[in-house]
Amino acid sequence: MVVLETKKAKAATLDILTTHCIPSAMSEDLRT
Repeated sequence: MVVLETKKAKAATLDILTTHCIPSAMSEDLRT
């Protein structure tokens, strides 16, 4: 079981995406 603090996880995700120039956390087919 993995427990994450939601606010910290979302902030970290955005930081990782920005750092590595990744446009989105999910591919287009998963967002629709």
